Amino acid sequence: MNLINRARALRRAVKARIKQAQLGYLERFHPFDSDDLARSLRRLGLVEGDHVLVHSSMNRFGGFQGKPSDVIAALTEIVGDTGTVLMPAIPFLGSAVDYVGSKEEFDVRRTPSKMGLLTEIFRRSKGVAVSTHPTHPVVGRGRLASELLADHNKARTPCGISSPFQKIFEVKGKTVLLGVSIGAMTVFHTLEEELAPLMPFDPFTAESFSLATIGTDGEKCQVETRLYAKQASGARDLSILQKHLEESGHWHQDRVGKMTVTVLDLESVRKSALALATQGFYCYRGFGGAYGS
Repeated sequence: MNLINRARALRRAVKARIKQAQLGYLERFHPFDSDDLARSLRRLGLVEGDHVLVHSSMNRFGGFQGKPSDVIAALTEIVGDTGTVLMPAIPFLGSAVDYVGSKEEFDVRRTPSKMGLLTEIFRRSKGVAVSTHPTHPVVGRGRLASELLADHNKARTPCGISSPFQKIFEVKGKTVLLGVSIGAMTVFHTLEEELAPLMPFDPFTAESFSLATIGTDGEKCQVETRLYAKQASGARDLSILQKHLEESGHWHQDRVGKMTVTVLDLESVRKSALALATQGFYCYRGFGGAYGS
């Protein structure tokens, strides 16, 4: 082994030791379980009958005394039989344009989620359905899952009209952020389509892509969609939206163990985004101006 490879191996070993020590510290001094998580979510306003889109990072669950399936069970129990749990199951990291350029074929039945361990375990769980879309599929279970996931292949942008992201606004849904920041809130893309006519630049590609997709029935279809422009995606910054939500009293955040838990009413998110747009702010830094025009 040469010196470069030895140095890399040493760095990996040191990082692993540090991570192990951090996890040990959290497990000893900041433990929490699924009951603690459920109490936090209820304090933040999640109730029976809610239709909720969940974003998460299990890497942030340090100190958690349970399994990913316990998190799913807690969410499912809170919303009950009349509610719905959705999670994005996006099959790539980075740019959608780069992903489709790789020519990978999306198969609803087999393509794994890259949105974290929780989403992949949920995707594989009994009774969970998947929307037919090659770049931004959503998995879901609950009363409105079939309705919210249907016709995603007809959306002309991944999170636009006919997508589960757009439909969850129609049913007065909420979003939950478990250990992740507002930057992980995929549903903001739905608002980008709504705001696009007002914006000084187009957040979408000029090109429309025809993408092969295999549905739940095993049949192949072509999905026609525009994607998010790489330059605009790199400039997106939702911190100003978070600040507006905080100032208007619509940012609901708690801490369980050392992990942040956030519950947002999506109609409040929409109203905040529209209010910012009327002031010329579109949640983009250094693109068409500081935050907008």
